[in-house]
Amino acid sequence: MMIVKKEHLNIGAMLREGTQMKVVILNTADAHGGAAIASWRLLHALVGEGVDARMLVVDRTTADPLVDVAGTAEQRRWAFLRERIGIFAANGLNRRDLFKVSTARYGVDVLSHPWLRSADVVCLNWINQGMLSLTDVGRLAAMGKRLVWTLHDMWCMTGICHHAYGCDGYERECGHCKFMRFPYGNDLSHRVWKRKKRIYDNADIHFVAVSGWLADCCRRSALLEGRAVSVIHNAMAVDSYSWQRTGNKDKKVVTMGAARLDDPVKGFGLLIEAANVIADSHPDCNIELQLFGSIRDESLLGQIRLPYRWVGAVASGKGGRPDGGRRCGCVGHHISRSFGTDACRGTGCRMPCRGVDHGASRT
Repeated sequence: MMIVKKEHLNIGAMLREGTQMKVVILNTADAHGGAAIASWRLLHALVGEGVDARMLVVDRTTADPLVDVAGTAEQRRWAFLRERIGIFAANGLNRRDLFKVSTARYGVDVLSHPWLRSADVVCLNWINQGMLSLTDVGRLAAMGKRLVWTLHDMWCMTGICHHAYGCDGYERECGHCKFMRFPYGNDLSHRVWKRKKRIYDNADIHFVAVSGWLADCCRRSALLEGRAVSVIHNAMAVDSYSWQRTGNKDKKVVTMGAARLDDPVKGFGLLIEAANVIADSHPDCNIELQLFGSIRDESLLGQIRLPYRWVGAVASGKGGRPDGGRRCGCVGHHISRSFGTDACRGTGCRMPCRGVDHGASRT
C-alpha cells in the first residue's frame, strides 16, 4: 500500500496552481452523527480556503445554503428499506446486528444533481443507509471525476461491517462473518466484499484515513492493498473553544458525549465501571460527570455512583459543546474510534484527556 501526504493529492496541486475547481462532498446527513459534522466542517474549511465547495445529503437538518438534498424523500425511504430488508433476509430474519452492517445495495439518484455533474472533485464520506449505492460509485468513477473517499469507519475496507471489533477477516476476503446468523464462506459479507473489489479495481479512488490508526487498518486490508491512501485529520473549529473555567471551580468536572451514549461501540459501560471504581475508592474526590447525547436505556444512568449531570442531545454542527468552560477533563471512551474528536476538543480547551488504548485514541 502507498501512504502519501496531503500535498501529493491532485487536489493539492490544483490549489497550488490557483486553479478554480468545484468540489462536492457527499454524506448521508449534514448534522447528525460524527461523519456528518466532520463533513460539514470540511465543507466550510474548503470554502474558507477559496474553494467552490458544496455538500449533498439525503438527511438535511440545517438551513446551510451550501448544502442541498440529493434525490427525493421517497427514493431515500425505499432505498433504505430495501437494503435493510435484504440484510434482514440474508441474516436469517435476525434483527440483532441489523445496523452494524451495510451493503450499499441501493441509493437515491445522486448522479443527476447539477452540483455533482459540474464538480471537478467528488469527496465521498459516509454514504450508507440509502444515499449512494456501490453501483453508482462505479458509475461516478466512469464519469471521469476525481474521487476522494474519506473513511470515517472501517466499512470501505470490510465486506459489510462498519467496525471489525477485533475480527481480522477483512485482511483476507471476509466471509464467515460474526454478524451473520449463519456464517459461511460465501455469506453476505464475502459477496459484498467481491462487489467492492470489482468496483475498486475499475475506479481511480484516492482513500483518505482520518487517523493513523485507521491508515494502519487500511494497510492490513485486502480490499485496499496497493491503493493510494492519505492521512488527513478532520477539520476542527479550534478557534471556537474556550479554556476558561466557569461555574463551581472547586468541582472537578469530567465530560463525555456521543450521538447515542449507550451505543455499544461508544464504551459507555467502560465509563460507568471506571466511574464506580473512583466513587468506591475515593468517596471524597469531588468529581462530577457531565454527559451529553441521547440514550436509549436511561436506567443505565442509575448505575453511576458518582454525581452526574446528563444534558441530553446537543447541537454541535457548528463547533458548539455543552458548558465547555465547566470541564476540567474529558474521556475518549469509544472502543473503535476512527478519529479522536473529544481529545482534540479537550486539548483545545487545555484539558487533560483520557481514552481507551485502542483505535484513534491511541494515536
